[in-house]
Amino acid sequence: MKIRKPNLLLFAALTLLCFSCSANDHKAQPVTQPYGMKALPYTTAVEVVWPAQEGTSRYEVQYTEGTDFTAATAREVTGEKLLVEGLKPDTEYSVRVRAAAGSDWTDWSVTKTVTTYSLEISVGTFNLLGATYTFKGSWDVRKGPAGKLILSDQFFPDILGTQETANEQQMNDMIAMLREHYDYRAGEHETMSAHLVFWKRERFELVEAEDVDMMGDNYPGKYLTSRYANYVRLREKASGNEILVYDIHPRAGNDVETQKLREMTAKGLATAALRKARETNLPVIITGDMNNYPTTMIEGVAGTPLTLTSKGFLDTYAMTENRINGDFSTHCSQENVAEDGSLTVGRNGTKRIDYIYAYPYERAAASDYAIVIDFADDTHTSARVPMPSDHLPVRTTLHFRYYPPKRSDNEKDIPPSGLPRGFRRPRVPGLVVRRPAGGAALVPGRQPEILGPRNAPTGAGGEMLPLLQ
Repeated sequence: MKIRKPNLLLFAALTLLCFSCSANDHKAQPVTQPYGMKALPYTTAVEVVWPAQEGTSRYEVQYTEGTDFTAATAREVTGEKLLVEGLKPDTEYSVRVRAAAGSDWTDWSVTKTVTTYSLEISVGTFNLLGATYTFKGSWDVRKGPAGKLILSDQFFPDILGTQETANEQQMNDMIAMLREHYDYRAGEHETMSAHLVFWKRERFELVEAEDVDMMGDNYPGKYLTSRYANYVRLREKASGNEILVYDIHPRAGNDVETQKLREMTAKGLATAALRKARETNLPVIITGDMNNYPTTMIEGVAGTPLTLTSKGFLDTYAMTENRINGDFSTHCSQENVAEDGSLTVGRNGTKRIDYIYAYPYERAAASDYAIVIDFADDTHTSARVPMPSDHLPVRTTLHFRYYPPKRSDNEKDIPPSGLPRGFRRPRVPGLVVRRPAGGAALVPGRQPEILGPRNAPTGAGGEMLPLLQ
């Protein structure tokens, strides 16, 4: 039998064809116009973000007041984000982006038109560790670092809520250290923990103030440290815009009875704040040491954060992705903070017990969030000693919209909740909720029933851990 020799020319041609097909399979795709661009408005800025486009890292962003791009401003950037600054409050802007494709450009993305907010406020909260807790570090040693940290560039908020400042000497020291920049309101009840609220004198003036009893007729004469909220209504001098501020410090403890007290005070605060917001048509800020982690439940009882978020108050940590030190615990458990600067790290903000809330959803935005830490030299795991407190301060920048209430002749345009008609409350992260009977949607004025957190830490036997400091 005759054996045929392989056709070497045919073999070479097939080999080249295979390499060619393989090369074509991995050939870079042409750069396409950016899709999924988002424009996030603030008071004097718009943050523009978009997904990365394969094959390029160079983009051009155009923005203009109104919707006409004839005289638009263009910015070329590397990366997928641009903060357009220097804009006017209460003004409509349009933005679009395109990607570099070699020496040319792709088509423009879909245009986004947004309106900037009316008022920008930096807000802080700081539990200063009462002067009576000398075993954790003398106040005489801690007060200097406390004042220095508050007045530092990384903190220095327009409005500051404090806790554990009922001690007369500590209160006087704080007032003296901040007097150059801040006015303040001291609570009428001498033992209330949320005793001092500060605001920058050059920006704001006091309109009204009171101690709000969050427990109402319950437990008269008891829990005098934690039952009162320090309420102030402030007016920005330049614009006349006003804001409602509540500073609180619910009772600490890991037992279910204390958790019930925290739930009661949170409900009482929510009722008072929502009523005042409806009466005044003004936005709300809440600051404080809540003595609960974000999803803490004890024997089925919701804590302060879960209760407030279920009522429509927004945790500013969740309102922005621009966070600094967001995974650190805001409470330090070491025995003496004047000598030990150890810090605890959590994950995804789960170790926070100090909070700033904003309300309502459709009138508020946050552009940044920070747990403020004065790190020791050459480290990002320990704070400089002496630490001012066993808590770390929290700071956020908030933006609010102001508009007159939309009222018809019979005033039915504003629903009892104070929210626009058709507005649905944002889902509370991590909660299992039971909808109203019949599968109806959750609507303003009707609260979901809280059954429990989806991913709450559990013990070996499956029980929910209290997550309290």
